[in-house]
Amino acid sequence: MKNLIIAVLILSSLKGFSQQLFNGLSVGMTKKEAKAELKANDYKSIELGNAKYFKAGVAYDDNKKVNRVWLKPNSITNGLFEAEAEVFFKEVIFVLVQKGYTADVLNSNTYSSNTTQLFYSSDGSKSCTVEVISFDNDPIIRFFVNFRPFDKEAENNKLAANNF
Repeated sequence: MKNLIIAVLILSSLKGFSQQLFNGLSVGMTKKEAKAELKANDYKSIELGNAKYFKAGVAYDDNKKVNRVWLKPNSITNGLFEAEAEVFFKEVIFVLVQKGYTADVLNSNTYSSNTTQLFYSSDGSKSCTVEVISFDNDPIIRFFVNFRPFDKEAENNKLAANNF
């Protein structure tokens, strides 16, 4: 009986190490677990404020465990026109702030067609990047929201690489 109690305590504490990134998706989930979560809940029509609907997906590390959750506009082109992108951007920033995220910079609500804005969760354990990417002569703006465990060095490298 004592061994059973110890085993239950160990298993329950191990589960506590998986960090929830977005809704039911957590760091360290296996592909099977993540696919089951995506299928069980509607991750194809996520509303962030008054912004259009997003669809969610996951990225895996080398061990095939979830390490990032991404959201992108649920549109045919997988992007937005400039005017839509600016509205989307401001709505997503508003929702993140309402959910307790803090911007890395003061002018985080300033829209630019090539920018990455970094936000931290209130407890400092998660980060969220809002990426707006445009390509020459392409009217479609790519728009991504990424949730991942916080890593200051990795986030700074990502910001440096994506800000043109």
